[in-house]
Amino acid sequence: MRTKQQNADYQREYYRRNKARLCARTKMRRARNAEPYRERLRAWRAANPDKARYYYAKYKRARGREIRQKIRLKAAAVRAEMMAAYGGRCECCGEQNPGFLTIEHKRRDGSAHRRRLGGPDKILADLKRRGWPKDDYALMCMNCNWGRRRTGICPHERGWSFRLVGGCKR
Repeated sequence: MRTKQQNADYQREYYRRNKARLCARTKMRRARNAEPYRERLRAWRAANPDKARYYYAKYKRARGREIRQKIRLKAAAVRAEMMAAYGGRCECCGEQNPGFLTIEHKRRDGSAHRRRLGGPDKILADLKRRGWPKDDYALMCMNCNWGRRRTGICPHERGWSFRLVGGCKR
């Protein structure tokens, strides 16, 4: 008969030797029954909010760089999908540099849209979920977007030309 300590040592050693096989089996079982696992996790988080916060903070500390990298990659993929869905160029002037392009709310309700969703980072996710609607949204460069925001008409449409007076002093 083994003692508790001997049994614990045996189990630890068994897990170490068979970790890959045991993890693969657990992964398959969870994939087949994903919803019950998610539901159990949601219930546990609701019942133990302090522990859930603690464990998530611990996870973030251990894998912070990895988490941020995944978030950046996902955001870049959604942004690329948005560019493709809306044509990849400014609707007004034809600018194609992705660094200058942004979403224009044609009904001028961008602030209300951000407040309703809870932040600017959720706008693209909302548009993606809705199938990239084109009736109320357009892809525009920041110049055209801000020009419409300030005066209601894009500077390209007005035919304005700006002259640099003076110059930059450093």
